[in-house]
Amino acid sequence: MAELITLEQARQRVRAAADTLVEFASVSLLDAVGHRLAEDHHAAGPWPATDRAAMDGYAVRAGGGGLAEGTRLRVVGACPAGQTFSGTVAD
Repeated sequence: MAELITLEQARQRVRAAADTLVEFASVSLLDAVGHRLAEDHHAAGPWPATDRAAMDGYAVRAGGGGLAEGTRLRVVGACPAGQTFSGTVAD
């Protein structure tokens, strides 16, 4: 049976392993798929400034594999810019 270690010893081992595995590189935004940021990134202000949409758009609930080409969707409500939607989006 493996030797039991304390929680603090486990944390130290994880930190030590993480320090040795960290690598970073500068890549273009187009090549960044699958990468993680090397540093935290913070917005310069309170963005979004409100919890409401400022633009027109659509919300679609597409479980799992997405929607097949040609799929028809039913409109369940409207929500003008700057308003909140009070309806329910269901399957």
